Amino acid sequence: MFRRDPHPDGKGTIIFSICLFVFTFSLGSGIASPIIPLYSSSLGASYIQIGIIGTAYGLVYAISAIPLGRLSDKLGRKVIMLLGATLCTFAAVSYSIATTVNQIMLIRAIEGLAWA
Repeated sequence: MFRRDPHPDGKGTIIFSICLFVFTFSLGSGIASPIIPLYSSSLGASYIQIGIIGTAYGLVYAISAIPLGRLSDKLGRKVIMLLGATLCTFAAVSYSIATTVNQIMLIRAIEGLAWA
């Protein structure tokens, strides 16, 4: 009648929680990413600055992914994932209070670090 959990130690719940975590943050990032260049141009950003904003995320992500992976092996993945979630939340809130293009560049770099 009732199916037993194939993973009685709770690994199914952990995997589901991680998938939900990644989905939620990916959805939030996917919604915000197309709006950032429009928001930047409303603050007076040039085309070069908009390009730098887009590049800041990828550059910081590429540079910090491997060192943060090694750090997560030492400290534990849970700690690094919580740190990344905290930085993502900080970045999302910071976009709403940014008043200059340079602040948006910095926030985008922080977001790249959070996703790494």
